[in-house]
Amino acid sequence: MLSQHALAQEKSGTKPGFVLPQGSARILLIRPTIKVGAQSTGGMFEPNADWTAQARDNIAAALTLAQTRLGNQVIVADEPVGPGAQAMADY
Repeated sequence: MLSQHALAQEKSGTKPGFVLPQGSARILLIRPTIKVGAQSTGGMFEPNADWTAQARDNIAAALTLAQTRLGNQVIVADEPVGPGAQAMADY
């Protein structure tokens, strides 16, 4: 049995001549799932809440800085509480 390699082609969805007006983008940042920790001597992952919070803050700050330089606005979504929290976590 012979196998054939799959070929992929890049396709762009940009319309020729389209230019997004400077500073017109608003980006909603929903808290990403981030887990930071250390590997124990037994090989198990041991999460570290302080490192995780710091990593989450650093990612949000870096994204905000990069997008602000482009003139875009980053809006951080509020942390849901109650029934909406599970629905948000599913996404």
